Amino acid sequence: MRDRESCWSHDPSFKENRKRHATRAGKAGGRSRPSEIAEIKDKLSKIALDVLDPTSDVGRGEAAVAIQAYSAIMNCIRTELKRREQENLIERLEALEGVLSERKAGSGCYA
Repeated sequence: MRDRESCWSHDPSFKENRKRHATRAGKAGGRSRPSEIAEIKDKLSKIALDVLDPTSDVGRGEAAVAIQAYSAIMNCIRTELKRREQENLIERLEALEGVLSERKAGSGCYA
């Protein structure tokens, strides 16, 4: 920041990057996934027990369809978690690049 008037957070040239980071910030979501995964595991266990129980009236076809649906839900959760992780990494990388460009501008050591 030696040759600059502002830091990365206040420099007008980084306005778009800061704006993009701010719009992503509220989309991170909470930690609802672990309980949702536990709920799906419980339901899958119940389906398995019902299918193996000879007195149960749950058919194998119904169980197979339910398991496929839960598998699709788990796939969606997995994809969402990967997307969030990638967005987080992009944000962190952009912040590091901002700091690096500040340092490059401030001194000839990193050029």
